[in-house]
Amino acid sequence: MNPVELKNRVQKLSYAGLKIALVLPQKQALSNLIRLEIVKMASQMAIQAMGLYQGQLSHTFLDNLNEAKNQANGFLYWLQLVQSEKMLDSKIIDPLIAETEQIIQMYIKAFKTLKNKLD
Repeated sequence: MNPVELKNRVQKLSYAGLKIALVLPQKQALSNLIRLEIVKMASQMAIQAMGLYQGQLSHTFLDNLNEAKNQANGFLYWLQLVQSEKMLDSKIIDPLIAETEQIIQMYIKAFKTLKNKLD
């Protein structure tokens, strides 16, 4: 997958996360917390992904790639909490979890590949 396709996938996932935040149950303390965190993580995840495609030094790029992975991991955590609390139907949340896991694996692979080239 090329970098533009990855960026587009992350952006699409981020939009889906924002939509998920809007449909979480209302007036529940836990869902209110999750809603805020999903909005924050989804936004940061997309911003971080967009920032990866600006000209950078290799080591800076590695740091930013690692941070993008961390943002995706944070997003995954909150999606998994929605899943475990059964706040949404599994047909809605499971594909988002699977996509997030795939994106995390892509970041890991890209990180390892670049790190090996630099070493």
